[in-house]
Amino acid sequence: HEQIDRMEECAKAVASMSAEVDELRATLNAKATAANRKLMEMKDAMRDAKQIVKHNFEQTKWEGFGIPDKR
Repeated sequence: HEQIDRMEECAKAVASMSAEVDELRATLNAKATAANRKLMEMKDAMRDAKQIVKHNFEQTKWEGFGIPDKR
């Protein structure tokens, strides 16, 4: 009887931990998705800023804005 009680207790703990892991995984996935969206937003803003600099300043001044001296 005692062994069965311990096994039931362990099974409940495993089920509880598994549910907690599932919740953490869902939270992680949501945060990773949000972080990826924010990264894409930043990349888009950087691309737009580069285009503004390239169209409004001479190529010799691009490096001052952190843009390599290319096309």
